[in-house]
Amino acid sequence: MDGTLEDYSFLIKSLIDLYESDFILKYLEKAIGLIKKAVDNFYDNENGGFYDNDINAKDLFITTKDSYDGAEPSGNSIMIQNLYRLGNILNDNNLIEKANKSLEYFYEQIYKSPFQSPRFVYDINYYLNPSMEILVTGDNNEQFTNNLVSQIHRKYLPFKTLIYANKDSEKIIGYLKNIVKDFDNTNVYICENFKCHLPVNNIEDLNKLLLK
Repeated sequence: MDGTLEDYSFLIKSLIDLYESDFILKYLEKAIGLIKKAVDNFYDNENGGFYDNDINAKDLFITTKDSYDGAEPSGNSIMIQNLYRLGNILNDNNLIEKANKSLEYFYEQIYKSPFQSPRFVYDINYYLNPSMEILVTGDNNEQFTNNLVSQIHRKYLPFKTLIYANKDSEKIIGYLKNIVKDFDNTNVYICENFKCHLPVNNIEDLNKLLLK
């Protein structure tokens, strides 16, 4: 049986969360592959937003787009967040534009009933706030590197993307080579809309940048 939009949305979100937790690249690669498939199978190119079921299915009489965030968020609100997160990780404007167009499609409903669409309101903040990209280099198995990563996780940074920058991830995230000159030593790069501060490698300097 083919998956629904909710299946794709929550699985992609989980894969991104896993990648940002332990930096295992296969999770990010899987999320990228699934978001491409979700766009092909569920996205409304004309109006924006995602249909609840595969648009290529032959046994559907009607197609719907759910916008109600009940006990669980809707597939659309989670997928829009996925588009922003992967768009920021990859610096892919095409994904970000699809997220923006989807928010425009649902905006009137969100405006009229924000309490029924809390996750969409959260998505709007992705649109309104500058993106924050945090790049970490060095040996991910060293305690020193892990201490810096743990400090980042302690902060409430809802619109950040956390990327482990090494030679393997550079093959997928092409702009890393324009920012990182040394993949081997432990450093943290704090960027806003891909404009980066000088790298830091201690908790005190990291905290100062995260509070800006």
